[in-house]
Amino acid sequence: MLKRDLVKKVSFLQDASQELVQDLCLEMRAEVATPGDIIVRAGEIGRHVYFIGRGTVEVTTPDGATVLASLSDSDFFGELTLLHRGVRTATVQAISYCDLYVLDDEAFDRTLSRYPEFEEHIRQVAEQRPVLPDTSGVDGPARSAWVLHVLCVAPSPYRRGGLIMRVPTQRLFFVVSLVLLAGPVSSQEAGPTGPNPYDIISGWPTSFAGAGFAWGGNSGVYAESPDRIIVLQRGETRLPDPMPDGFEGFVGSIGINALSGQGRTWQNCIYVVDGDGNILEVWDQWDYLFAGTEGPGPHRIRVSPYDPERRIWVIHETGHQIFVFSNDGKELLMTLGEKNVPGQDETHFGLPQDVAFLPDGRILIADGYENGRVMVMDADAKYLTEFGERGEGLGQFNVVHGIAVGPDGRIFVVDRDNLRVQVFSQTNGGSYHPEFAPVEEWTGFGMPLDIMISGDRVWVTDLRPAKIVQLDLDGNRQYSFNLPTEGPFRYLEMHSFAVDSDGNLYGADNQNARIQKFVPKAGIDRSLLVGQGYARR
Repeated sequence: MLKRDLVKKVSFLQDASQELVQDLCLEMRAEVATPGDIIVRAGEIGRHVYFIGRGTVEVTTPDGATVLASLSDSDFFGELTLLHRGVRTATVQAISYCDLYVLDDEAFDRTLSRYPEFEEHIRQVAEQRPVLPDTSGVDGPARSAWVLHVLCVAPSPYRRGGLIMRVPTQRLFFVVSLVLLAGPVSSQEAGPTGPNPYDIISGWPTSFAGAGFAWGGNSGVYAESPDRIIVLQRGETRLPDPMPDGFEGFVGSIGINALSGQGRTWQNCIYVVDGDGNILEVWDQWDYLFAGTEGPGPHRIRVSPYDPERRIWVIHETGHQIFVFSNDGKELLMTLGEKNVPGQDETHFGLPQDVAFLPDGRILIADGYENGRVMVMDADAKYLTEFGERGEGLGQFNVVHGIAVGPDGRIFVVDRDNLRVQVFSQTNGGSYHPEFAPVEEWTGFGMPLDIMISGDRVWVTDLRPAKIVQLDLDGNRQYSFNLPTEGPFRYLEMHSFAVDSDGNLYGADNQNARIQKFVPKAGIDRSLLVGQGYARR
């Protein structure tokens, strides 16, 4: 249903029959763009139209100096190439990782030939639409208008006061959203940047996948102790046959981005290793919970520091569910949400992303990718209240990707696609039904993914480039270090991270599809190391 709705948004296909639309959908191929990828380059001959299933791209002038527009879920661009095969006049770059559906001109023509009446309609449309001139000598708004027209981006009917409002629908992730940008995103002081204070352990953990399989996207990690690390992965990946050269034990080494879903199998989604990387447990009895969903699958794994039973919380993003397991993984104690049924009421989620815990037992649900809110539940996971909505203002969210609790009851929210962290306080002294008010926003991130509070420090995993950023509780940057992006320890992203009581850091790469262990360098200044998560004592 998603592809059909996307295709019907193209103006000259709105009157197409359901049969034609279905045939076009069958011709589409899925692609994944990672942050920084150039999807369309100015000056190229356009032969593809792109539909954004999920993610954010920026449209820029050919020199990349000016951002003309930001496009996201359910937007599309490039469909005029199906009519004119013209030269691209702008560059389109992925800002987040993007799920794209791509239709090329040959597939379009091949499909259209089976519908001669509509083929004639398209021919007439092509004759009526002008081939736009080169605009290299045109400046300002006029050039932006020409470029956006070539890219086939129309102003959204949901614009309000300069902000594009997202309107929920039943079967789409989001409706068309177009934000025209006046300038670059504001940023805070970058702060000092230095070398990685850790050594990365080679060959950790030991693979236990069967012949012909490798890790899937490693999306979450929880370090209960230095000898018990619980890892969440989005199934395993079936390796191609024949195997390409250069395989290093993870699919990213042979050019497969695990987010694309290529070869995904719903097996061994939760596993436990010791400090040496040896497999201790595989919770494959729960794999069925993740099967039968469209999309990447489970997203985060957390444990409340205030729970004496140390129950394991697993956020199943694309299933719109949250599972709570006994610490040994033998029992499923609680299921929140309804499988494959998104919603925005008190008992449903819309692609939930994360969970955090308050000292009094209340639970905070980052909900999430489709919804723009934080849900507040009591200790029995019953709905109490919520805060936030979709948007770009203070207290609004555009993908609530991570959440953490710090001193004085402050809540730190990773507002991913707004490229910031927002800080909230409880306004009536922390009683059981408080109001949560936004206090400030910390900007200047490339794309923040996960967050951890420890003592008087905040750590954020970030992109563009992949790195870890340390801040104080006022948002002042204290230290950052880049993650390797080349060589055997390379990262595409550190989607989740955790620290054990010995100070070892574990970083899950959701795209390269593996997890790595970081051990503090000998004699390193301990203030540069990521600390364990905050818990009020």
